[in-house]
Amino acid sequence: MTVVNQGIYQEKAMQDILAHPAFQSAVAPLVCGLVVALLMRRFGVMWQGLALVTGLLVSVWLTVGLNFQPLTSTRKIILSSLLLPFLSFLLVRFSSLPIWRTLFLALLTGLVALWVVWPVMARQEGMDILLTGGKMALFAAVVTGLLSGLGRNDLAKEGGALLALGIGTGVSSFIAASALYGQLAFAVTAALGGLLLVMLALPGKEKTVTGIGNFSLFAASIPLALIGGAATVYAKLPAMALLFLVLVPLFAAIPIEKKFNLQNLWLRGSVAAVLGLLPAIPAIWLALGASEPMGY
Repeated sequence: MTVVNQGIYQEKAMQDILAHPAFQSAVAPLVCGLVVALLMRRFGVMWQGLALVTGLLVSVWLTVGLNFQPLTSTRKIILSSLLLPFLSFLLVRFSSLPIWRTLFLALLTGLVALWVVWPVMARQEGMDILLTGGKMALFAAVVTGLLSGLGRNDLAKEGGALLALGIGTGVSSFIAASALYGQLAFAVTAALGGLLLVMLALPGKEKTVTGIGNFSLFAASIPLALIGGAATVYAKLPAMALLFLVLVPLFAAIPIEKKFNLQNLWLRGSVAAVLGLLPAIPAIWLALGASEPMGY
């Protein structure tokens, strides 16, 4: 093999790797999450949340590119997911009460959800408008509120709940919506995995004091909530699946560690993720039923 042919072969192999869905939605976001979380670790938990935004940004760049025109519903989801988490920095300065921050983030996510589905709502009339906008906004607001309010200052529960929601949303969206929706949800989940590996594997005050941080919570909840809701409007995911996905943070917050006296963060996080996945299973089952033709 000549040097030229070898160079062409290597270039093609690299292009194949970059174009592979597993690399775009799992490997690249995970590596970015790890690297950014390590680099930002010295600046505190809030700045480590940049790992999620960076992981999603890399996945977007590899899949659809960074062109936001025309501003489709998918691009609205991406743009909101990349920009809105930075509001958490301002919230810490202007509000010292966690409940007000939680309510504001929930309301904001609900309004953004309406913006995402507005093209559909604009073509509808009467109750259809309320049903479309209501289920989207309510799901986004409740999921964000629960994730921001439950398990606060508990790294294991917050991380387990987000991982479970990411897996449930990613699988459901991939089956009943589109490969892109699934990839974006998996990218957020993979970047979160990189962040959690750094926070759990290395000693630091975030394990016992501040949990995963508002920035990370918002950076994960926004895309997952918007993707799950949009999958019921723009694709085949049944609205009933949203009811089960809403239960994910509630199940992950079940204080089972108190009954069994679980102290290890890795074990507690794994238990929270498993508990959170329980209501995600029927959501995935509903997605399968919606995507497959009936046998009669």
